[in-house]
Amino acid sequence: MVEKPFSWAGTEINSVWKKWFPKTSAILDCSTSGSEVLAALAIDRSEFENLKIENENLRQQLDFFKRESFKYVSADIISRSVSTTEAAFVIDRGSDDGLYQGLAVIVADGHLIGKITSVSTKTSIVQPILGRGAKTAVSLLGVSRTLGISEGSGGSLLSLRFIPQDEVVAINNLVVTSGLEKTIPSGLVVGVITGVQKDPAAPFQTATIEPLVDIGQNNNVSVIIVDFGL
Repeated sequence: MVEKPFSWAGTEINSVWKKWFPKTSAILDCSTSGSEVLAALAIDRSEFENLKIENENLRQQLDFFKRESFKYVSADIISRSVSTTEAAFVIDRGSDDGLYQGLAVIVADGHLIGKITSVSTKTSIVQPILGRGAKTAVSLLGVSRTLGISEGSGGSLLSLRFIPQDEVVAINNLVVTSGLEKTIPSGLVVGVITGVQKDPAAPFQTATIEPLVDIGQNNNVSVIIVDFGL
């Protein structure tokens, strides 16, 4: 009398397990070693966490465009450069989708991650803001004028250059796009200031910016299309 309910429950649990953890289920069906089961569990867990990150990224993008009136195109990253000096990635949208050189590519809640550098009919190449030589006109949140130019070096941080000596810049200030570039709207998040270097003998201050998102964790992006009569 007891065996039937437990047998049914076991079948149901196994079905759900196979749906959510297919790699682990395949190994369990083959009755392989415990170490292989643990490895499969780790892979499934990693994929589940990546899926959660992507879903949150997409949700934040939708919320951002609900608040803003930007025209945009959603895209997927289909390849990434393996070069340590020339960072770039390719998205699956191009001129057929209304994209052109210079447009801003964002993730999450309006975080700028790069700019389109070239387009074909179906795809576009994007230079990340962290890429070597990538430059973006920026300001501090709440300040309308351009503060300086952020520049990538191929690492994980940005340099903020050409800050006037009389400008008050502090650690934890939020840095956003200034709108000086005609294809890049103002107010897109670039990062947060983590260090300020002020030499009274130099004509400008410099600072360090840390982006608040990791593009390596996101494969879904949006391109903001600025229509100015092209």
